[in-house]
Amino acid sequence: MKINKQDIIKKEDFLWEIPQTFRPQMLVPARVIASETLLDAIMEDRSLVQLVNVASLPV
Repeated sequence: MKINKQDIIKKEDFLWEIPQTFRPQMLVPARVIASETLLDAIMEDRSLVQLVNVASLPV
C-alpha cells in the first residue's frame, strides 16, 4: 500500500488526517501531528502505512 500526499488532508497547521475511507478496514481516521517538513520526511518511510494499520485494528 502506498500513501500519497493527496491522500492526506490538512486539518490544522500541524494536524494531518488520512480519512477512514482510505481503506475499508479502517475503523477511525489516522491522524498525524507534524510540520509539513516532517510530514514530507515520513512520506519516505513506512510510518504512515503502520498508522493506517493501527487505525484498522479491531476493538
